[in-house]
Amino acid sequence: MIASSRASDDVGTTKRRILLFANFEEVIVDCHHLADVGYHKLGQWNLGQICQHLAAFMDQSIDGFKDRMPFWLPVVRPVLRMIYLPTILKGGAVSVKAKAPPSILPSTSADDEIRLAELERAIARVMQEDVQFVESPVMGSLSQEEWRKVHMWHCQHHLSFLIPGHKR
Repeated sequence: MIASSRASDDVGTTKRRILLFANFEEVIVDCHHLADVGYHKLGQWNLGQICQHLAAFMDQSIDGFKDRMPFWLPVVRPVLRMIYLPTILKGGAVSVKAKAPPSILPSTSADDEIRLAELERAIARVMQEDVQFVESPVMGSLSQEEWRKVHMWHCQHHLSFLIPGHKR
């Protein structure tokens, strides 16, 4: 795993981490490290909420997405795919902010340890050799490898908002 600080963040005070995970094991190790040493959150979500959100997105990429997407999304999907997918697949930063659909928003009282176990179960599902993913509502049809890279990128993005070593 590569971890460093960014030059700036959304708040302008504390720097977000730049994360580049080589595999999902590194995601799990980072989450356990954050749970063990504590963390300072730069965004609105704690570790439990982030894990819950990531797990819900992973599960829905297999089980099907629950939320109704905007009627115009199929029209702009090819453009979104062309602009953002190559960067996401390389693990690069995407500066656009998107609102998460209601079914993958975390609860306000998400426990770190419980939700981390939930994320571990979701990662195990994503890594199954015979997993069948559904079509992405935003990116369209993705291969297993592409879906896994999207999930890895999603983990990097959200976990970058937690700075380790600040006992709560």
